[in-house]
Amino acid sequence: MTKVRLGNLYLAAAVAGVILCAVLMRAFYMPYSGFLRTVLYNILIFSWAVSVWWRILHAQTRRCLLGAAALMLFWLDIRLIRYDFAQTPEMLRRLWYAYYIPMLLIPTLALYTLFFLDRGQSGPLYKYRHLIFVFPVVLFCLVLTNDCHQLAVASHPAGGTGSPDYTYRFVYYLCLL
Repeated sequence: MTKVRLGNLYLAAAVAGVILCAVLMRAFYMPYSGFLRTVLYNILIFSWAVSVWWRILHAQTRRCLLGAAALMLFWLDIRLIRYDFAQTPEMLRRLWYAYYIPMLLIPTLALYTLFFLDRGQSGPLYKYRHLIFVFPVVLFCLVLTNDCHQLAVASHPAGGTGSPDYTYRFVYYLCLL
């Protein structure tokens, strides 16, 4: 077996081992397992980002994929802070709203990456390609101002701010779309 194939085999075994550790930590509860799983997932995503950095030669495509990796790392860290460290209802709500940043921008970056796939390094791009970012930014602004209008998530009056009693509204479904 050549060195490259053997190296790929070792890499695949290491990735499978990290994923197996994360699955076992989820199946059998251990103290600090949420933190450790997040660290393992961060290692996997960071490794994928380094692989993208080395293997993708087209600069704009590489930037879009690295941006998606950064958003994935951001989401995992926000999730860790929300479930393990956040205590006040205000902080919980703000972190919940921060989930929408990667939820809206990762698919948009994937679409933006498609603009570069059929073009060369110096090929002409679509003139109005940046307009695809307007829709997610408007939706995120609507989510951030949800406390004023409650068009994304509406809390029931009896439950208060940190209550699990809430209903999804129109803007939430637009974000999912």
